[in-house]
Amino acid sequence: LEYLERGYPEYCVEAVDKAVNSLARLKGKDTKAVADMSYRLVVIGNYCGALLMEEGQHQHALDLFKKVELLTSTYTSSPAHSLSIPGRCLLRVWTLTNLGILHEKMHMPLVAWEYFEGALDPATAAK
Repeated sequence: LEYLERGYPEYCVEAVDKAVNSLARLKGKDTKAVADMSYRLVVIGNYCGALLMEEGQHQHALDLFKKVELLTSTYTSSPAHSLSIPGRCLLRVWTLTNLGILHEKMHMPLVAWEYFEGALDPATAAK
């Protein structure tokens, strides 16, 4: 948030990116700690992404949302994909909804609809 307050959104994206990459190095170690860090990163990424989206900085918001979406998906090689991230399904729905809203703001309604459908479908959201 400090980066956003100082007017450096690209640093916020970079910080989340580095944190996600750091999680990859922890794969197989202290899974509870990795799950907790993943949870915090998804919350921070969604919050910062929403702030960026409201400021009209769509590309930075998209970069953040896509990075944290990976942490909630079981289809990736994310270090958190097999962990019990607290509220993972809810975090995934939040992230997919944010991606849908962002794409709607970017005048891409068909892409937005796909994200909204994913957020509404419990089977997809649980993945």
